[in-house]
Amino acid sequence: MAFLKDITFTGSLGDFSAYKIKGSDKIILRRKGGPKKETVNNAKAYALNRLHRQEFGGSAALGKYIRFMLGANRTVSNYNITARLNSILKHVKGQDTEGALGKRALRLSSVPSLLQGFPLNKQNTYDTIMPATVRWSIARETRSAHIELPELIRGTNFNPANQQPFFCVTAVLGIVPDILYNEARAAYGPPAWFDGMYTPVSVSSPWYPAKSGAPPITLELTANMTPPDDSYTLVLSIAVRFGALYANDKVELLDYMGAAKILGAM
Repeated sequence: MAFLKDITFTGSLGDFSAYKIKGSDKIILRRKGGPKKETVNNAKAYALNRLHRQEFGGSAALGKYIRFMLGANRTVSNYNITARLNSILKHVKGQDTEGALGKRALRLSSVPSLLQGFPLNKQNTYDTIMPATVRWSIARETRSAHIELPELIRGTNFNPANQQPFFCVTAVLGIVPDILYNEARAAYGPPAWFDGMYTPVSVSSPWYPAKSGAPPITLELTANMTPPDDSYTLVLSIAVRFGALYANDKVELLDYMGAAKILGAM
């Protein structure tokens, strides 16, 4: 991987392409190349490649739904989590030992523990800012979750940056569908029952002065939909988010300030 230093541009220039990624101020430079799209899509020599590419599309779809079900907690992510998430999800398709290559099911519900502890930040992670022990549980039968935080004491189990005036703790619970290969559509997708009505639910603590910490915090969540079968995973995430007091005497959220992680899935 090459980086541009003295000459800066983004876009295409001849045989080269320059672009930026979230979480880095460097410009990445790569040379265009490889076989033509038509060759990859039709040539016999690329048949195996097409099967793996098809399954990668299924993994990408699963990753999309996971990111969506992180809800408000995604706003504190300070890097592009897609690549790291995809590297984890490649293990999901390996759980299907009966499906044919290119059509294997991606059932996150069979290995939900893969997501436990997944961080949404590279620097100043949730565990760095909030080393306090979190007690949590997910009840699949009621599609609900419970979180308990002890008293937060600055410098002991709470380490915000000095300039952050207020903070809150936000929990999000989402229903992530398994991704299956649809023979009729010749493509991967969620079960037929999964539609736009499935959205993450969230709850936040009150705002607290960052320099003072907070009393014990309890958060309760219940999903707003009931799937008709078990081809889904409940994903629970938590974030510490920061805000500032404005002229209207109301604390307003500061974008991209804070940290989050996936507590667990079931």
